[in-house]
Amino acid sequence: MSTFDAVDFVHAGRITPRMKWSLAAHFHPFNEIVVIVRGTQKVAIRNQVVSATVGEMLFFPSGVDHEEWIEDDVPFESMYLAFQWKGYKKDYPIHTQDSKGRMYELLSWLLAEQFGYFDGAVEYRQTFLRAAIAEYVRLASHTEHELVEDVRAYVHAHLSESFTIEDLAESAGMSKYHFIRLYKTLTGMTPMEDVRRIRIETARHLVLLSDMPLKAIAPRVGYADEYHLSRLLKQHLGIGARELRRNTRG
Repeated sequence: MSTFDAVDFVHAGRITPRMKWSLAAHFHPFNEIVVIVRGTQKVAIRNQVVSATVGEMLFFPSGVDHEEWIEDDVPFESMYLAFQWKGYKKDYPIHTQDSKGRMYELLSWLLAEQFGYFDGAVEYRQTFLRAAIAEYVRLASHTEHELVEDVRAYVHAHLSESFTIEDLAESAGMSKYHFIRLYKTLTGMTPMEDVRRIRIETARHLVLLSDMPLKAIAPRVGYADEYHLSRLLKQHLGIGARELRRNTRG
């Protein structure tokens, strides 16, 4: 049996922003992927406590007890995907990075179309489900250097803020010049080039998957005004925000 055989969509949903949210120990008769959109979630599962924040995701296997809660005084928001999956392997990780934001996009599509009634609707949802599982398997088998993971987690947690290369080096516990050299060796980019990539990718997701105007998106991704962000989007994507949104939805 292939890894992607015998997969069936159950439902998708969103936990809207809330404070001090929690769920007592429970399990599901299906598998579940949770993508963190805002805030930080903690989970007790398999005798460990896992913490996941923006840019990360959790996987809850069918029949496995887990408890979920939020400790921070920050609004929490997430999306989740429930599905049957007979090809699941027990060594797949509970906690992974959604490093390129692809799972976020796939779940957004499924949320938008899970109740759609049109020719091929079931096959449409199954296609996106298989793509989501394939992305999870890819991420689960990919091992990123711990330094890179920690820095990117810091960037996602402070995305709306202004920070310097010195701040990143300090968060990594390294001297600035050693940090820059090692980071470029590991990723092919300087740390601040990677920061710019993360900011632009996050802005692109918000343009595509929300109706927020660019002036509201800019401060969320760390830019002072919409004009600077607009120039960067056009420079890196070859298309402006308005055209990007219009072409995608057209």
